[in-house]
Amino acid sequence: MDAFLDEASQRLEQLSDADLAPYRQAVHDQLRQRDTSLAGMANRYWQATALEDVRFDRRDKLAELVLNVSLEDIKALWPSLREHTLDIRFNPGDEPSDVSTYREERSALPKVRE
Repeated sequence: MDAFLDEASQRLEQLSDADLAPYRQAVHDQLRQRDTSLAGMANRYWQATALEDVRFDRRDKLAELVLNVSLEDIKALWPSLREHTLDIRFNPGDEPSDVSTYREERSALPKVRE
């Protein structure tokens, strides 16, 4: 995993805004894709209810925002993404996690740049 992330860091340094454009568009298109099943739609709406700021249009808003992500934005955020680690473990005897801290740390979607 570390080797993959190191290679991604190197590729990011060599990336141009023109190189980023098709990836940006692909993420936008995927976010704008309609659900293909009732189960997929229900899952998306169920996930929306897990956030304190319940927004059933979150995916549409993200699609708008992704078109404005610049190469500089990604380069600025990359080091903090590399530092963040997530340790997921499951024990059937565990109590449910308190997700209030997670909800508090989630920021609202930023306003769309014009």
